[in-house]
Amino acid sequence: MLLNIITPCSRPVYLPIIACHLRLLTKFRIRWFVGFEADLKQETPLGNDLGHYYRQIFENSFKSTPEFEIVSWSQKHVQQVPEAKGTAQRNEAIERIPEPDEWIAFVDDDTHLPPDYEATILKAIQENPNADGFVFEQLKNIGGLRMSVSSDQHKSFVYDVPGYVLGTLGCDTGQMLFKRKLIGNVRWKHQGAADHIFCDDVALNEKNKPRVKWLNVPASIHNALRK
Repeated sequence: MLLNIITPCSRPVYLPIIACHLRLLTKFRIRWFVGFEADLKQETPLGNDLGHYYRQIFENSFKSTPEFEIVSWSQKHVQQVPEAKGTAQRNEAIERIPEPDEWIAFVDDDTHLPPDYEATILKAIQENPNADGFVFEQLKNIGGLRMSVSSDQHKSFVYDVPGYVLGTLGCDTGQMLFKRKLIGNVRWKHQGAADHIFCDDVALNEKNKPRVKWLNVPASIHNALRK
């Protein structure tokens, strides 16, 4: 099976870590879309050019193979609120995936996948052959559950996020695994908290509801690479 991974990137320093993990996946053929921001951030006080230097290191170190394809591009500078950065790259990547039955996952440039990520999504697919989408739970970067889901109520909600009340509805980018045909014409809105809106637009569509499984198993670790 082909698994499309979509990553908007403003912090290229972390890409080699994600790349090494993705190359360990053996049950899927990987196509990794990396959409670079026009302005690349960096995590040291050495200046903005370092972000582009890290991008060069990444592109020189990791090359496409038949089993691990990398598709990268530079996003044109667009006017949008800071919280909405990354939405344009995700939409661009979706447009580049025409095959309706291919799987799509969204992995931010600071998100870490659990060691059992491949086993988790493969089991979900095998045990639910009629499903076209999944919403998983998410772990905190310091351990423990961050976002939970209810399979009965078809919702994702806050389990332990500072500043949020337990049970507040929400969904993070890393919780989703959808087939291209499930997404259809839905796109990421250029606004803050676009994750939850996109998930609802796809998974809670009346036509799509029976085709989405909400699973009480984590499939991402939030902000793990920069904490």
